[in-house]
Amino acid sequence: YNYYVGQPVVISNGSDTYPASAPLIQIIRAEYYDYNSAKWRTEALENVAIMPKGKTLYTENLEYVDDDNTKLRIVYKYQLGNTASWSSEQTSRETEDFKCIDGMQVTITLDATYP
Repeated sequence: YNYYVGQPVVISNGSDTYPASAPLIQIIRAEYYDYNSAKWRTEALENVAIMPKGKTLYTENLEYVDDDNTKLRIVYKYQLGNTASWSSEQTSRETEDFKCIDGMQVTITLDATYP
């Protein structure tokens, strides 16, 4: 199961935003919904920091939802200006429901916001 997390610099009214001035975005984990157990499950991700407009690819096994419907969200932080400090954890909007099929690819976009 593959999915991309990318950061194009666009204006968004959504909740999954970070300041356009953030030098780096740190991807923490993916969470996917297991409808059979009625709970969110977590996939730890390699802790990668990417630049705005950057993309990263993760290949994960969502073992509890193979051939079932699910939805996905990403937990991330963003760098606070040119400092060594990071925001608190942010959670992206959830994807639409989709059937998790082996080898499929899902793209999640985190949007920059401007003051």
